[in-house]
Amino acid sequence: MLHHKTQPTLFPGEPQHGAATQWISAHYPDAPRPVIDLSTGINPYPYTLPPVDEALYHRLADPQEMQAAREACRIYYGVGEKAVPVLASGMQPLIFALAATRPPSRVAIIGPTYGEHKRVWEACGHAVQEVTALADVPPSAEVVVLCNPNNPTGRCYPPEFIREHLAGFKNKPLLVIDESFADLKPEMSFVPQMESLPNAVILRSLGKFFGVAGMRVSIALCHEPIARMLEVAVGPWPISTPACCWLPAMLADGAWRERTRKQLSEESAAWQNILKQYFTIIGATDLFILVQVERAGAWHEWLASQGIAVRNFHEHPAWLRFGLPTGGQLPRVAAALQGFEP
Repeated sequence: MLHHKTQPTLFPGEPQHGAATQWISAHYPDAPRPVIDLSTGINPYPYTLPPVDEALYHRLADPQEMQAAREACRIYYGVGEKAVPVLASGMQPLIFALAATRPPSRVAIIGPTYGEHKRVWEACGHAVQEVTALADVPPSAEVVVLCNPNNPTGRCYPPEFIREHLAGFKNKPLLVIDESFADLKPEMSFVPQMESLPNAVILRSLGKFFGVAGMRVSIALCHEPIARMLEVAVGPWPISTPACCWLPAMLADGAWRERTRKQLSEESAAWQNILKQYFTIIGATDLFILVQVERAGAWHEWLASQGIAVRNFHEHPAWLRFGLPTGGQLPRVAAALQGFEP
């Protein structure tokens, strides 16, 4: 039985970024358990971390361990000699540091995209304009923010196109590229282009592809002096000691990466074929699929009542974003889709 007749608002008054399982548990007490969380873009087949050595919680990482973690990032992302990897506990400190240390600027954000970029730059006093395509960025922009691949639309710009398009801008804007989902398509990374671009900052995350969002590790790849400024902002111990010690082995595991990319690609294709039966697919990566449907609110409510969380968008009420279910979750999710009554 449904407990709501209107589209629910996840976490009223707060930005929405998935993780709606607690909301469903509170508002749909009769929903099947466990709640299946498809509201995020996190890999449902995460990297297996080693058992925790409790001693790691009782000390700070030493300089050699922290340097090993940075060097592992340099190797994994293919960073050249001029760029520096800066570690942080999640993406938010990096976005905030970039915005808070810059004088009031004209910021162009290519959207719709991850909402924290706009929220943070505006909170730091910048004039933010959201445009719908790279071609719409005004030449007067002093900062350009782009997610590539984009969340939630999955849109990708070839790195050469990005560079060529912005090359003619006389003021050489700060270019911030959020590549949180680029592990799925490493060929789309802007990193090879940035060696001669001191005004570029590439943001990467271990939470999506590696599936370790709770580990809270993000990386900024950038030149001096931006790197030194960010290092001051995040402090000398920017990530936990366990994360620092686990990171090198995880990033060096090429066999896991190759196997996981293949699995995600195959399962995402099969998942899209199922969703096509009910919705119009308007964007995707191998970790999430964006769909459009007339009664998106009713679909969102029905799935919540069945213990399945998906992402809705108040600014785009006809959109829903589905994460990738595991093989074990798929029968229950498919049955819920079939049970919807228009």
